[in-house]
Amino acid sequence: MHLNFHKKLWTESGPMPLQVTLELEPGALLGIHGPSGAGKSMLLRCIAGLERPDEGRIEVDGAVWFDSSQEIFVPPQHRKIGFLFQDSPLFSHLSVDENLKFACSDTNSRKGLLEKVGLTGLSKAYPSALSGGQRQRIALAQALARQPSLLLLLDEPFSSLDPFIRTSIQNLIEDFHKRCSLTSFLVSHQMEDLLRMADRVVEVQEGKIISDLSRNQLLEQTASKSLRVQGEIIQTSDLNSYMISGNSVYPLNGMSKDSPTQRQQVEMDIELKVKEIRVVGKKESEIPGINGNK
Repeated sequence: MHLNFHKKLWTESGPMPLQVTLELEPGALLGIHGPSGAGKSMLLRCIAGLERPDEGRIEVDGAVWFDSSQEIFVPPQHRKIGFLFQDSPLFSHLSVDENLKFACSDTNSRKGLLEKVGLTGLSKAYPSALSGGQRQRIALAQALARQPSLLLLLDEPFSSLDPFIRTSIQNLIEDFHKRCSLTSFLVSHQMEDLLRMADRVVEVQEGKIISDLSRNQLLEQTASKSLRVQGEIIQTSDLNSYMISGNSVYPLNGMSKDSPTQRQQVEMDIELKVKEIRVVGKKESEIPGINGNK
């Protein structure tokens, strides 16, 4: 796969050129990360044909999808792709099953897809009755229902999912990617998603690819013997102090009189020393709602 195109984007600070030059082997799973507004989603939309680059060339599996010099532009319906959008668009006046019909006419196939994403009992429900995570899983089922034979484009597919469902959906995407021999693009703000799934990760900032590393290179670069934690100091009535960071609580023993006071936002470095590893997550077969589990 060969990507070499430019597209002018409009931001709060004015125009910003999106410049993409990438070569991918068939079957690759490319992770993309970077700050909001950097051009990640637009990159996917240009590949899908939903946006037309200003100039350049997009070639996939020997077929030219876009070439500005030859005035070639293959419309999105003729590109063999599956696309999971960031905002999970569904028709509000149609049920879950009716939404899936646009991508898959076979009733049994639709039932199978709903079972895979853990939503078998919601086929007659309407989008307004679904949570954000449920809508996202329906949108994933739509993307897979199109049976893409070349590309799978995933824009923040896990952002509304709880940890247990997140892991199961990651496994589903990985299995589909490998089984169908797809080339896939995964946009995520969570580096843990990219390190778990992608075999290569690029970073996009202000419309430019500023780094392109294999998973091994990225792991070596980001590995650390310490952990920096940001949180808020809370002091109890018996003057014990704790830092609250997300769902974690850290005791702060031996704080001096010059230490931060209650309710202040602080950060601290924690030295990592592995003493024990325990498996605390559930197996996929134990997660309610996945693959028909009770």
